[in-house]
Amino acid sequence: MSSFNLSSHMQTLAQTQKMDQLEQEVHELREEVTTLRAEVEKLTNLVSSLTVQRKPQPLCMRPPQQQHQLLRIQLPRQQAPQ
Repeated sequence: MSSFNLSSHMQTLAQTQKMDQLEQEVHELREEVTTLRAEVEKLTNLVSSLTVQRKPQPLCMRPPQQQHQLLRIQLPRQQAPQ
């Protein structure tokens, strides 16, 4: 093998190794993106669930006892004259 062919072969080998490394990195990044998407979906569902649980029911949808308690106006008590 001539010096030029050996140098060319070494460059090709180095490029092939670099391409292999890049392909491996791309594969790992794709796996990480897939995992992160799944986690984001879980968190989105959790937040949606919590949001639904925190929304107060409209007054007309509550049991009558709760309606009465919410509608009752608390008047300040008057103190007895001393």
